[in-house]
Amino acid sequence: MELEVLLWMMMVMMMMNLMGRAAAQSNQYSRAVDWLSRYGYLPPPDPLTSKLQTKEGIEQAIRVMQRFGGIQETGIIDSETLKLMSTPRCSLPDIVGGEEMRRRRRRKRYALSGLKWHKTDLTWSVHSYPSRSNVSPEQVRTLLAHALKTWSDAAPLNFRQLLGDGAAGGDIRVSFASLLHNDGYPFDGPGGTLAHAFFPGLDEVSGDTHFDDHETWSYRGFCGAAVGGGPGHRSQSIPVALGETYSWFIPPSFSTQ
Repeated sequence: MELEVLLWMMMVMMMMNLMGRAAAQSNQYSRAVDWLSRYGYLPPPDPLTSKLQTKEGIEQAIRVMQRFGGIQETGIIDSETLKLMSTPRCSLPDIVGGEEMRRRRRRKRYALSGLKWHKTDLTWSVHSYPSRSNVSPEQVRTLLAHALKTWSDAAPLNFRQLLGDGAAGGDIRVSFASLLHNDGYPFDGPGGTLAHAFFPGLDEVSGDTHFDDHETWSYRGFCGAAVGGGPGHRSQSIPVALGETYSWFIPPSFSTQ
């Protein structure tokens, strides 16, 4: 009798364990699909028009995401894919519409938006500074100047900082903000998304660069992010590319002296 009870208890525990794993996997899958929608790999579902996600569509989206992130294309949400999804990154979508998706499939290294500056002399200003880091306002301005010089050395662009009364304007306005900050792309607190920059254009936020103020920015971390978030530039996440989506770094040739 005791043996039967023991076996029954073991079976119940095994079933509970399997049910717990299934629930965890289901939750993991749901969060991954939400991530794919957030960053442009999947269109948002629309139950009113019966446009729901399909297994084939999700698998294809995972493959494109894996290709974009430089990991093996499996079409399944494996450990490497989950690791990439949890890596701090830019908060803007990687994929912008069907044409962008087709460009990704052709494995182009850079994806240009079609928007550009129609002048070569650009102004920039800093509207707010980090509130929870050891990077001083002076260091922020110095690092931004170095970052923009990296771009002006490689492109026919000149950058001039606006100070004093003119600091409220500028073609490129830099600010540190948290959570909802009136641009349609809220930050998510510490970790996760780090920063985003907007293409040139006529919108209010065109050309602007925003850093997540909930992050504890270090001198080196901010320097790499500033270099990566180039003016009007968007690049695929390739380990040697400026403007990487998933990780921030300073190119070996970049000097902060």
